[in-house]
Amino acid sequence: MPPIESFMGVDNVSCKRHFFNSLEKYDIVICVVSQVLESGLGLTLLCMDNGKARDIDEFGIHAFCPAKELPRQLYQSPTEGFKVKDKVKGLVVNVNAETERVTVSLNERSLREDQEHIKLGHISEEDFPVHFSAVIPEKECAESLRKHQSQRWAFQCVADGIKYFKAGKQTEALQYLNKALQIDPTNVEALVARGALYANNESYHRAIKDFENALAENPSHQNARKYMFETLMAQSKVHEDKEEFADAEQYIRQALTIQPESVEAREALRFIFFRKVCVIF
Repeated sequence: MPPIESFMGVDNVSCKRHFFNSLEKYDIVICVVSQVLESGLGLTLLCMDNGKARDIDEFGIHAFCPAKELPRQLYQSPTEGFKVKDKVKGLVVNVNAETERVTVSLNERSLREDQEHIKLGHISEEDFPVHFSAVIPEKECAESLRKHQSQRWAFQCVADGIKYFKAGKQTEALQYLNKALQIDPTNVEALVARGALYANNESYHRAIKDFENALAENPSHQNARKYMFETLMAQSKVHEDKEEFADAEQYIRQALTIQPESVEAREALRFIFFRKVCVIF
C-alpha cells in the first residue's frame, strides 16, 4: 500500500525524509538489483516487509549490499550469482538518514535470532508482500514465477552434477549438467561445469564451445576465463605435437585474448615460431 503521506498531500522530499528517519537496522526490505559490481550490488528499494507494510518504489531509494554481505556461491565470486533486474529480499544493516545511505545484507547470518525463519536473497513475485504484489500484472508475475522455478531447478541439477563430478562419476555428472542446460540453456554455472568435464576428458572442442557460451553470458566469470585459457593452451599443444603449427598458433593467440599478460602463452608462441623455422630449414 502507498504510505499514508500519499493521501495527505505531503511532498516527496518530506516523505523520503520521514522514511529515512523511520528506517531501522534489522528492517526487511524488498529490492531490485540495479547494478552488479565486484564490490557488491547496487539495489533499488521497492517495499518494506515483515510487519512494515509500505511501498517505497516511487521514492527511487538506492541501497548497497557489499560483497561480504552476500551468500557464498559455489565456485564463483559472490556477485556472479546476481544480475540486473533480479528481485531480492534483504536485511537493513546500516542506515544514515543524513546522507540517505542504506546498507543491506542478503546473508542470513546477519539476521537476529527471532528472524531466523526469514529467507534472504533471490525471490520471485510470489514471495512479494501482498500489499505490493497486488500491483504486479498477473501475466508478468506468472512468467517470472516460472522462470524463477526453472532457474532454481537448474541450479539444483548443477549442484548434483558437480557432486558426481567430484566423486569421479562422470556419466552421472554429465546427465545432470545436460539436464540443467535443457531447463536453462544460458545457465553459466552449468556451462562452465560441463566444459570442465569435457576438458577433463580431453574433448577440448566441446569444452571451448561451452566456455565461449558461458563467457557470452558473463564475460567476467573467473572460472570460465581460467578454464577457457587452460583448454585453449591444451588444444594448442595437441596441434603442436602433430606439427600443425598454424593451428597451434591460432589457439595460443586466442588464449592471449583471455590472459594477455600470460608468460606461459607468450613462451609457447615463441616456441611455435622456433619450431616453424626449424621445419623450414
